Amino acid sequence: ANVNVRISNPPLVDAGAAKQLIAGTPITLTPTVTGAVNWLWSPPDYLDCTTCLNPVSKPKSSIVYTLTAYNADGCKTSDTVSLHLICGKNLVYIPTAFSPNNDNVNDRFTITGSGVKSIRSVTIYNRWGKLVFERKNINVNDRNNSWDGNYNGEPMPVAAYIYSIQTECEGGDIFDYRGTVMI
Repeated sequence: ANVNVRISNPPLVDAGAAKQLIAGTPITLTPTVTGAVNWLWSPPDYLDCTTCLNPVSKPKSSIVYTLTAYNADGCKTSDTVSLHLICGKNLVYIPTAFSPNNDNVNDRFTITGSGVKSIRSVTIYNRWGKLVFERKNINVNDRNNSWDGNYNGEPMPVAAYIYSIQTECEGGDIFDYRGTVMI
């Protein structure tokens, strides 16, 4: 008996080099694929498309993606690419002064930055050590939970205030900041 055997070359897949990026930063995955007619990315977490060759990911945690490519005969090949989130103390901006005079310019003590999952705590003291502001578990860049320069509804005088801030990165790293801010 004769049997016809069709030999099919599997697709060639290189999912790309590992990348380091700040949490939430969009990145386009750029694999090299030859001999494939369709493909699938997994897991689908943070991807805008799982069946596109070049999806965009906005990861909020480090992740390893697997790209599986299929040729016309259904043969498949897979490769992986890892996205590692970086977080650093230098990615958070804490102002050194603000002017709560209701002119809509620099009116609040707002912590800004990127790669930060949350601000675990913000405490602000006057020069005598009295707590004048405190917030826990707020988002970075959150003006609604930032200090407006008031204590018990009364404006605080022009002076230097001492802050203690703790942030948590998407990857779990904790950073502490201490310093002064001027009103």
